[in-house]
Amino acid sequence: MTVVHADEISHVAAGHRYLTYVCDKEKLDPVMVFRNNVKEHFKGKLKGPFNAEDRGKAGMQEEWYAGDWQD
Repeated sequence: MTVVHADEISHVAAGHRYLTYVCDKEKLDPVMVFRNNVKEHFKGKLKGPFNAEDRGKAGMQEEWYAGDWQD
């Protein structure tokens, strides 16, 4: 599980880097792009608990996924 967990952090980091890169080029807010894609492509809400510390290691701060923006 330790290996899988470390791989997941690097996977989230890679996706986060790519999304922020594309959004920078397109002059878009990456948090809003992420949130809009979640609303469009996933059923229901994101469900915690979230490992905020390790998501932070991947570059994804809580503003991306926490809060009541899914209502």
